[in-house]
Amino acid sequence: MKKPLIIDQRLFCCPNDSLTSIRDAHMPTLRLALPFLLAGLLTACAAPQAQWGKDGTSSTQVHNAYAGCRYEIGMSDKSDNEKRGLMQFCMERDGFRLQP
Repeated sequence: MKKPLIIDQRLFCCPNDSLTSIRDAHMPTLRLALPFLLAGLLTACAAPQAQWGKDGTSSTQVHNAYAGCRYEIGMSDKSDNEKRGLMQFCMERDGFRLQP
């Protein structure tokens, strides 16, 4: 009578034990760093954003002025920094200021 073929279950579960041991070795570091990463993300999201404004104007007027400046800048081949500078120039030219 033949013996039944016995297959080691670890071959199917975890074919490379070295990967498992590497993962297990780095888990304490990840657990330690995770709260700091989450705190940083929450702080960045909670920071107040500066908004354009001018005394005596409604939010609709600010929005329209901003849209007009975006139209003037258009789809130019400028870098993002140059576009930001042009947007700031355009809004300030129309009397708006960044307000915290």
